[in-house]
Amino acid sequence: MGMGPTRPACVLAVTSLKELGKLRVEVAALSEVRRPGSSTICVGGNTYYWSGCSDGHHLQRIAMAISSRLQPSVVEIIPVDECIIVMRLKLSFGFMFFIAVYAPTDVFKLDVKEMFYAKLTSVTDRCPRRDIHIVLGDFNVASGCD
Repeated sequence: MGMGPTRPACVLAVTSLKELGKLRVEVAALSEVRRPGSSTICVGGNTYYWSGCSDGHHLQRIAMAISSRLQPSVVEIIPVDECIIVMRLKLSFGFMFFIAVYAPTDVFKLDVKEMFYAKLTSVTDRCPRRDIHIVLGDFNVASGCD
């Protein structure tokens, strides 16, 4: 017995983004979005910013979604690379930086992981200290023992 036709990944992504609106999620970090380059799209009451490579590979892409309520507060979007994207908001109490990350997994070499965390440190250091910094995303952490 077949399971019926599968839905393309883009349809699943649009469905997921619409769910964010239903759940009243104001800001979300999304990993493995599999969209080339860096751009923006509005779907289901959210604006979706992504950062990735334009090399044709669909690995480690990061994105942020922000609600239409907070969208007017967006001052700047900085697509750092396929693993880090920064969104700066101007709110009534000052500026807030959301830094979304998708860290390399254990299968990557140590120098790749060290380069990622050095870049993340550099990004956070460039954010003014008086502003609020929130780092969110997938750190690919394994805990416990086998």
